Amino acid sequence: MAASSLLSMVCLLQVDVPYSMMITVAFALGWFNIVMAIGVHLYSVTFRRKEVEQLVRAAEQEMRRRQIEELRRFDEPPILPGLPDQETLSKSEAVLEREKELLTAAA
Repeated sequence: MAASSLLSMVCLLQVDVPYSMMITVAFALGWFNIVMAIGVHLYSVTFRRKEVEQLVRAAEQEMRRRQIEELRRFDEPPILPGLPDQETLSKSEAVLEREKELLTAAA
């Protein structure tokens, strides 16, 4: 936007002198566009970074929440087909340790 405004101001230098009021207004609008383009760019660089960081934090929290929900779904050990209902598999120590780590990280 700033580059097109600057180019249009350079092209206005080729216009005849009787249109001096129009040239003045066109130059004022051109400089306004340049300043606004720089302002919008600076805004997007400074404030959008904070928004992106907040989105990343929210996504990480959502991932942790889903991992915890997934681990909680496996509270009861699975029953193997062909075995009586009393014979079930217990959680391995690695799964228990991972579950503890996720619960402490979420707290």
